[in-house]
Amino acid sequence: MTRAFPVLVWSRLVSELQSLDGVLFLRPEASRVTLIIPLRLELRQFLVQHTGTPPPVEEPEAIP
Repeated sequence: MTRAFPVLVWSRLVSELQSLDGVLFLRPEASRVTLIIPLRLELRQFLVQHTGTPPPVEEPEAIP
């Protein structure tokens, strides 16, 4: 993430993401995050309302 967005202050972003229900941190240092399905669906609806085109419906497969 920091390579793609060099001006991003990761610690600030993590702090803000922690306040959202549905954001899961996958490593102790919070270097990876994911969203639970209900939050993903809610965000997709937001995109459809603002862009008029639905995003692709690709969900990653669960890893046991």
